[in-house]
Amino acid sequence: MDQPKLIDELAKHNGKTVLLGVRSSFFFIGPCEEAQRDMRLIGLMARVCVAIAAHKKLSVAVLTKLRNAPGDIGERRVVRAYVRNPDLGGDEIVILVEGKEFGSFWTRDEYLAGRQTLQDALAEPVA
Repeated sequence: MDQPKLIDELAKHNGKTVLLGVRSSFFFIGPCEEAQRDMRLIGLMARVCVAIAAHKKLSVAVLTKLRNAPGDIGERRVVRAYVRNPDLGGDEIVILVEGKEFGSFWTRDEYLAGRQTLQDALAEPVA
């Protein structure tokens, strides 16, 4: 059977919290509907997750590369999807997709702080 794309897998989990990653830890943690809405930003997060989790300032070169990077993370194939902590109600779904990125977040608060770092960097003018 063909592996579903991330956008198709997300459609199965409305109303739940999803944790998106490639290997270990995650580059998105939050409501499924937010993941569906913010797919472009999540793709950017995946590319620079390690740097933003450390609250490092992103260089102009990195931002330029980010803005011009091809590909849509929503089109990536799902490697594995499973319930995180099924004994706690099953409302958190881990979705691992193809790729080489490393996630840096284990909690929603860590993700939100990293997201803000990226949004601040993207708001700065690029020379």
